[in-house]
Amino acid sequence: MLYVVGLDRGHGGPDPGAIGPTGLREADVNEGVVQRAEQYLTRMRVRVVRSCARDQNPLQRERREVMLAGGAELVVSIHHNGHTSPDAHGMEAIVYPGERYDSGALAYHLLRRLAVNCNRCDRGIKVKQFTVCNAPIPAVMIEPAFVTNPEEERLLRQDWYLEKAALAIVEGIWRFMTA
Repeated sequence: MLYVVGLDRGHGGPDPGAIGPTGLREADVNEGVVQRAEQYLTRMRVRVVRSCARDQNPLQRERREVMLAGGAELVVSIHHNGHTSPDAHGMEAIVYPGERYDSGALAYHLLRRLAVNCNRCDRGIKVKQFTVCNAPIPAVMIEPAFVTNPEEERLLRQDWYLEKAALAIVEGIWRFMTA
């Protein structure tokens, strides 16, 4: 194994995250993308440290500590956006304030690959205090689409689309690790 990657599935357990117009739960989409990304990474001989099981929703601090204790060299927290306006669409990445440890470069690679694979509007890299991303290694929260946008929710219900998103995330991780 050459690398150790921390994958965090946002939400889960009793917390569904954002809910789409037809009831799609963000936590379920996140889990689908994380499972696929983990399979790709494992085939590439990358060891994956998951932050939690499907039926759990530990605190962000606990998620981060599990991945760090597992030897993660970088962290990608997978979420899907929600907004009160159904018109909000696209993808974005979140880094912790005072970005360090090349989190911005990881976010850049993730967004570039998602733009190519998934053809969503790039909303850029945002800076927010997201505890999972406050780590002594590169850490990014990626939001490939809006569950609350009707068009994007339809895409997120499709297995082929989740495959494309997972592969884009893995390609972004790989490009970052081998740059």
